[in-house]
This record gives sequence, C-alpha cells and structure tokens, in this order.
Amino acid sequence: MSRARPSNRPRLIDGCLIHQCDDHWQLICGDQIQTVTADSSPRDRARAVAELISANQLRRPRCVLALATPECFFTTLDAFDGIDPNDSVAMSFELERFFPLDAEAMVACVTVQPRTGRLAALAVSADRHREFADALRSEGLELEAIVPWSFLVARGLIERRDVSNAVRIILNEPSSSSREILQVDRDGIWQWKHASDLRTSPTVKQSADAGLSEPAATVVIGTAHAPAEPQAESELVSAEPSSESAEQLGAAGVDVLLAGRWGRWPDLRRGVLAPSDPLHAVASQLRWLAIAAAVCLLTVTAAGWMRNRRLTSDLETVMDQQRRAFRQTFPDRSDPVLLMRTVRSEHRKALGSKGQGVAVPLPIPATEVLRRIYQGLKRAGSEQESRFRVLDIDIVDGECALTVRTRDARQLGVIANSLQANGFQVSPPASEQVEPSRDEPVSTYQSTIVAVLPKSSTGSTDEATPGGGT
Repeated sequence: MSRARPSNRPRLIDGCLIHQCDDHWQLICGDQIQTVTADSSPRDRARAVAELISANQLRRPRCVLALATPECFFTTLDAFDGIDPNDSVAMSFELERFFPLDAEAMVACVTVQPRTGRLAALAVSADRHREFADALRSEGLELEAIVPWSFLVARGLIERRDVSNAVRIILNEPSSSSREILQVDRDGIWQWKHASDLRTSPTVKQSADAGLSEPAATVVIGTAHAPAEPQAESELVSAEPSSESAEQLGAAGVDVLLAGRWGRWPDLRRGVLAPSDPLHAVASQLRWLAIAAAVCLLTVTAAGWMRNRRLTSDLETVMDQQRRAFRQTFPDRSDPVLLMRTVRSEHRKALGSKGQGVAVPLPIPATEVLRRIYQGLKRAGSEQESRFRVLDIDIVDGECALTVRTRDARQLGVIANSLQANGFQVSPPASEQVEPSRDEPVSTYQSTIVAVLPKSSTGSTDEATPGGGT
C-alpha cells in the first residue's frame, strides 16, 4: 500500500530508498511511502520499486538498499600482518574467525582508521540479498549502494552538524525496542553496538574499543519509551538530543550517497552483490564524458554547417560579380551556364592561341638580362679594376635593380658606364655613405643602379604570333 509522506520526513527527489525494517519493507520515493510485507518475493519487491520510481518520474532509476541491523555483522580489529585490507578475498577468509559466515558466503567491506591503523569490518550474507539485487537489475534499476540503515542515519548527522571530531550516536528504535550505539567521524564508523533492550546502558566499554578517541559529543536520536536502568539514565543526562528524527537524518544520508560524497564509508555493493557492469563505479563520470563528447560533436557539426553557409554565401557573391563583369565585357551576350569555361575560351582567343587575334608582346627573358649584367660587372672589375660587392639584384621584364657597395663613390659611376656600354640604359647612380661597422671596418658607399635593357637590343622576337609560333 502507499500513503503520503508525513511532514517531518524530507522529500527524496533523486532516488528511491529501500528500507528493510524488522517485520516489513518500506519503499520511500518522492512524496510516497509504500510498505511491502517481509515475506514478499524479491521479484515482487523489485517490481514495486520500479513502479514507485516510474510513478514519481525520476530522472534516473536509482535506489539505495538500507539493511536492518540484525542482517549485518560488525567488528573492529587490528590489522593483519602481510594482508592488504583492500584484498577482499583474503580478508573474507580472515573474517571467518569473527563472523558466523563462510568466506564464500559473505560480502565484507573493510575500512582502515587513519589515526590508529585499526580495521573496521562490516559483513552480510550474500545469499540473503543476491536475488533481490539481481531482480532490481533485471527491472532496469540502478542499485547505487547497500548499507545498514544506521549508517545512513549517522552519515546524515555528520553532514548536518559538519563535525570534525568523533561523535557518539545513541539511536533509539522504539518500534523494535532496541538501541544502537555508534561512534563515528568523517572517515567512517569505528564502533557499532546493538542492544535489543532499551533499558540496556548505551555506554559500551570493551578492550576492542581501545585506541578510539573520546567522542567530543554524544547525540541521542529518537525517544526511548521504555524505562532505562539507573546507570543508563545517568549517562544519558549529558547527551544532546537530536533536533531531527532518524527518518530525516537517514534521508540526508541518502542524499549524500547519491550525490557522490559517501567517501570512505562502508558500502556492501561489492563482490557477488556488485553490478555486472565493471564500469559501474565510474558510470557517472563516463556519462558526463559522453555528454561532453556529444556536445563537442554537436558544436563541431554546427560550426561546419555555419562555415558551409558562409562559404556558400561568399560563392554566390563571387558568382554575381563574375556575371556582372561578363555582362560589362560582353553586353550583347546572355549569361552562359558554364561562365568560367566561356571566359577561359575567350581568354585563349585574346592571347592568340587559337584562331586569328592580335599579337601579344613577350617579356624579355631574365636569363638574357642576367647574362648581360654579369658581362658588364666583369668588365668593370677586370678592365676598370673596380672592387665592389653585389648585395641584391632584381630583374623584371628587362629592368634590373642592382644594389652594390664600393669603397669609392667614383667606382659606382664606373659600374654604371660598364653596364651602359653593354647595352643597358642606366640613370646616373645616387650613392649614400655607409659608416664603418663590425662587418665593414671602413667607410663604404652604397647605391641601387637601375639598368633597363631595351627589347630591340635582345636580338629575339618580341611578339607571339597567332598560331603559337615565335
């Protein structure tokens, strides 16, 4: 059956809490609480969870399984020599001495207290919960964690109070007439005792607790309806009552777990109870990576589409300019379909490569100009005994710009006269004095001599005649 959530219980919006109570199962999701009998089959419970999640339209079908205290085994012990606490197989065999479970039949989680190096071991029977975990997976639900209900309450208290030191929690369960004592800090739970009678003293002092720091505060959650023993009553006087109920703190613990801030606290979703997907532990990070890759792909696609639109627009603009230029050049002709082919055809006709046309003047070969420049410079160096250095030479269609440097300004005139005698038209050179430098330790004179070779002096044909002959 389902009923509305009481006002003192917070609303779960990110997932579903499956709370195993002593005589029933409680499913909490959104604004609804659904009760399922304890003797219901795992598949019936999984189907009820799926229907409840579907009715609340959660973004992700996530759930947390909170086990009842009698289902769990807990102890604190010294570290084993030569055994890594992260080796679950080896630790399971070592824990056979402390729990009434075979190593093959248990799922254990071991955490190390940073300050003392002691171990805190939590275990359950795998066979009692494997079928339910498989049924949830078959319904398409994500079982995020399997933890005791008391641990969710303690984690919610730590999150709400934002404590840095150890805290002792006394959790009263009036419905089952039981009391639990937990000593916790931000690194985990380091003491967990269960008393089946509320009249039992909440203070537990045993040798197994040696090494635990004295808690900074004691917090009582829930009200005990049964009278306590005088010793227990005196020890409860200094305890601070919690302003929030166990249900509110448990919901806060679920929010912490689903938000990925559970940290090093125990989680029994491992071993045979672990999800079949080996990447389940990083599923959230992989999901964000996939989203980022999809966004990147969409961005690249959108950028390519926008670039294509821009190039298409530019192409249309260029084609419009080509058509306008064609109309201006050939006003008596309509725009051809293959415009550029027509333009190239007309261009070949204009060059005289086909049919009849006007001769096109050919440029003077640069090799001929360079040959005459070399002859002129050689004459200036040998016959006139001029010493100079050529810095730059630029030849364009018979016109040569020659930059030279000499020690005497008069030698620039000698070079110009030598070039002129070799067929060039040379303007009187203008020189500038260059101060001594590291490369030139003496003063020099530099000038750019412009020499033009007339086409009539090259002795070659000046024009290309129609038909391709020269």
